[in-house]
Amino acid sequence: MDTQRLPRAYSYVRFSTPEQAKGHSLQRQTDAARAWAAATKVTLDDELTFQDKGVSGFTGANRETGELGVFLERVKDGTIPHGSWLLVESLDRISRQAARRAVRVIEDIIEHGITVVDLSDGGREYSAETLEKDPFLFMMMVLKFIRANEESATKGVGSAGTPRQQAMS
Repeated sequence: MDTQRLPRAYSYVRFSTPEQAKGHSLQRQTDAARAWAAATKVTLDDELTFQDKGVSGFTGANRETGELGVFLERVKDGTIPHGSWLLVESLDRISRQAARRAVRVIEDIIEHGITVVDLSDGGREYSAETLEKDPFLFMMMVLKFIRANEESATKGVGSAGTPRQQAMS
């Protein structure tokens, strides 16, 4: 019997502050992932979900010690099969670091055969194939990361003029 798992969609939810947990961020991001899966008729894995609640995308903690890092481990060990989708509310859920670091995170995901879906952008897909075929898509991705990083840096500037460790996003 072949135990290889079929590709499916995986939801990644992230917000930076405990205060956001009191609002609708988790539900909004989860609902968007469910709606995409239903519309595309792709199975959304409800058992294996990835949530970084109160974890910064600005510092990269979500990649280094959070659930995004766990997602990548599961991709690398084959638990999550190539050809699967990572659903995010927007690209800035993955990273709010400087653009070159954010691009490395996306590259690490897509080079392992995963397509990142930006649900806030009409379900725009970022994969090795789409980024190679459309250099403007790559440029738009970089611009989104620049905007997200600048927004977090602006929100996170403390009285001494240095970014706080836990940037708002």
